[in-house]
Amino acid sequence: MSGAMKPFALGEVLDRTIQIYRKNFLLFAGTAFLPTLVLVLMGVGIVTTSMMLSHAGTAASAAGILILIFLLLLFLPLMLGATALANGALTLAAVGLHEGERLTIRAALGGAWRRGWRFLGTQFLAWLFEFILPGALVFGALLLFGVVSAMLAALGAGVASALVALALIFLVLVLLVYLVLAVIRLSLAFAAAVKEGLGPWRAVKRSYDLARGGMGRIFLFGLLVYALTAAVTMVIIFLALIPLIIVAMMMDKSGSAAQQQGMMTAFLVFYYGGTFLAQVLVKPVYSIGLTVFYFDQRVRKEGYDIERLMEQAGLVAQGEAKTAAAESTTWFDQVQAVAERRSNEEGGGA
Repeated sequence: MSGAMKPFALGEVLDRTIQIYRKNFLLFAGTAFLPTLVLVLMGVGIVTTSMMLSHAGTAASAAGILILIFLLLLFLPLMLGATALANGALTLAAVGLHEGERLTIRAALGGAWRRGWRFLGTQFLAWLFEFILPGALVFGALLLFGVVSAMLAALGAGVASALVALALIFLVLVLLVYLVLAVIRLSLAFAAAVKEGLGPWRAVKRSYDLARGGMGRIFLFGLLVYALTAAVTMVIIFLALIPLIIVAMMMDKSGSAAQQQGMMTAFLVFYYGGTFLAQVLVKPVYSIGLTVFYFDQRVRKEGYDIERLMEQAGLVAQGEAKTAAAESTTWFDQVQAVAERRSNEEGGGA
């Protein structure tokens, strides 16, 4: 990955992503394993508790509801932490490969854990702008439109009530467009946090600025990864459920309640097992691809390829090339700018 210092088309980004993943499959799949397992186990716990509530009595249901609320309150911070850990560790591994260093699974997870608060803050800010604020706006709009619609219906204003419903639909569509744009603009935050050592707020701002000009390509890449995730999930679940379907067809249709409960439990195990496996296999693709996009955007907008070549050639110390690339446009100008700066510094020191 360290040699990939040129602007990439979308097809080249995809090809580069697949090459990196194929050559380092165990590293990325192993890194994604633990955080994904935490998320899936929490989901299983919530679903299992909900199923138990549906078959429990009144007293047991009251206790079960409290347990379900506790699990939900526990799930939200765990979901945030596990997602931040997964994104941070996978991005650390991808950036490390770009820098010519192949991390181990333990090193990637350990590095993400040591930067835990930074990655946690980055993930929270991304979710805040992508989901929490729009979700709160939609919830408030639903309440407002509900009240207004009820008042109009009571007054017999059917046309006005229909216009309110259309306004709500329009608002939801606008927020969906905003959601897509926000996810794209903030998609490079983890790569910026890892490579440039930025805090959460600066990483989010950096991603917002850096993604400009590449939003179409990032959107298409995300769409492809989403389709790949859905396809892999369906295939794995289908293959896993084949033995279960055969057993169900062989069973007596009038099977006991215990047998039916056992079949439902087995179905959930296979379903969540397939979902877990699909997430472990596909999630690294997204992190690797966004890391490739991060460096590609820096090459396109900041001359990062020139910066790295100058550093590798020993013309400048690390960091000087970035200043030179920002101040000039050609290779000759960049070398001259650095040489003049060094000459001035030496003259000043004399």
